Amino acid sequence: MVRHKLQWSDLFVLMGLDTSVLVDLILSTKAKEFFYGNVYQFEKNLIFTHRTCLGECLGLLIGNYGFSKEEARGKIQQFVDEFKVTILEREEDVGPDEQYVFNLGKKYGWSGDQIINDAIIIASFWRKGINMVVVRDHIFEKVCRELKITVLSFPLFT
Repeated sequence: MVRHKLQWSDLFVLMGLDTSVLVDLILSTKAKEFFYGNVYQFEKNLIFTHRTCLGECLGLLIGNYGFSKEEARGKIQQFVDEFKVTILEREEDVGPDEQYVFNLGKKYGWSGDQIINDAIIIASFWRKGINMVVVRDHIFEKVCRELKITVLSFPLFT
């Protein structure tokens, strides 16, 4: 008899959210309605994001949308609580995974400072067994697909 170690991802959709999707879901009622109607099913989905995404989201809410730091933190916390989002932290031993993801991203055209954050986020999702990401960044999508992570392209709402 062959035994298979059962993983959460064998039973549930483990869904990772990237920064742009977080911002839309926080700011747009239409985005939230779309998410509830087309993406999120309570009994089947477990939602994850990365601490890095939350930091980026905070910066965007303050810098691009005029929220105070306290208002932005409150909006983010409200979203995390509403969807029971698990926040992933950067682990010390993911260096090789990050480097692998970084190299994939460069292959698809990553450049600039953002690529380090994206490599950290994707490597953490991959390492934790996240089996679906909701994202709007095309290179992020390509890297995830190469890692065999299902991608759901989220429409633009904000």
